Amino acid sequence: MKSSLPFIIIAICIGLYFLYISPTITDVQALRDQKAEYTNVLEKVQEIKEMRDAVSATYNNIPSADLNRLSKIVPERFNSTLLANDLNNLASKNGIVIKSFKESTSNTSGGAVVASQENPAYKTNVITISLIGQYRQFMNFLAELETSLQLVDVTSLAMNSSAGQKPTDNQFQYTLEINVYSLR
Repeated sequence: MKSSLPFIIIAICIGLYFLYISPTITDVQALRDQKAEYTNVLEKVQEIKEMRDAVSATYNNIPSADLNRLSKIVPERFNSTLLANDLNNLASKNGIVIKSFKESTSNTSGGAVVASQENPAYKTNVITISLIGQYRQFMNFLAELETSLQLVDVTSLAMNSSAGQKPTDNQFQYTLEINVYSLR
């Protein structure tokens, strides 16, 4: 019996290894791998927090005058009355008369890939303006419109001689279609 006792203990140890220790080692290794994944995710979250804080600090360091100028380029919401007033001021400054101002909305956001998004990045407002004035005055109006802070794209321009005007007045009727952008 004394000679078989070591073999019985060895057989019990081998059985314990295969029945208990080996599966437990596999479970421990899986838990270590999962812990490593969680650690990586936490490190990335920390990096994202640092980047967010850096961007937030940069944004908070922008002077309010610059933020006001940015809000004029692409305003939060489109205000047709304010735009009509600005365009009227530009026109009267250049000796042009605005005859009509029409607005329509188009929800687009750029290229075909971006346009497939459910929430577009910005809203496009199509404005059609009829103006009467001399050619040189109209060119000055367009130059000032180009350099204004409001982001404006001229998409269409039609020019006709003004009906009912003397030929010596050099007055033309212009129909200008522009795109104006806003965030909402």
